[in-house]
Amino acid sequence: MVDNDNDDDDDDGGGGGGCAGCSKSVVQPDGSTTCYNLYFAGDTWLVANRQCASRGPSSRLATVSSAEQNDAITTLLQDNGLSESWLAASETEHTWQWLDGI
Repeated sequence: MVDNDNDDDDDDGGGGGGCAGCSKSVVQPDGSTTCYNLYFAGDTWLVANRQCASRGPSSRLATVSSAEQNDAITTLLQDNGLSESWLAASETEHTWQWLDGI
């Protein structure tokens, strides 16, 4: 699973949150930084989502809303020999939507 965490909290990076322990980061247009970490957990989306959420209040499965975010996640996966991961999207009636509503 790929987890993303914004750096606007006080997390020091322990347990997968915060940008101090970041595997890949992307500076957003508003100046904030999104941190991406890769964790090997769960064979299902539900298990991956629960395990990611258990890492802290600002950790969640990653969403993609820009080319830079997509590139960061793709690079992170490729650097670890992977081609796919669980992301924070759900499908209802054949329509996919990011869980953050974007």
